[in-house]
Amino acid sequence: MIYSGRLSEGVYLPESGSVQALLGGQAQPPRASTTEERVAFGQRVYKRDGPITVNGNTFNSTMPSLRLSDEDVANVLTYIYSQWDNAGFVVLPQEVGAVREIP
Repeated sequence: MIYSGRLSEGVYLPESGSVQALLGGQAQPPRASTTEERVAFGQRVYKRDGPITVNGNTFNSTMPSLRLSDEDVANVLTYIYSQWDNAGFVVLPQEVGAVREIP
């Protein structure tokens, strides 16, 4: 038999308590002063990985960072533009902030 009744009314919020805890109190990312630093910082954010446990099984997984700052986004974009024969553009935090302000 297929159940067709309602369980609850409301908006689905997939975030768990651990995600909520990550959103508050994040330290400010280091500020890059050169393009080389921006690429290195961006690589660190872009390549986040490590062990996670799901239903008692451990997996090596990549988990994106939550709520990246303008500095982090600029660093990641600069890193990506410096890899895989891309154009090598340097993205600044001010440019990221300007795009985020567009409605």
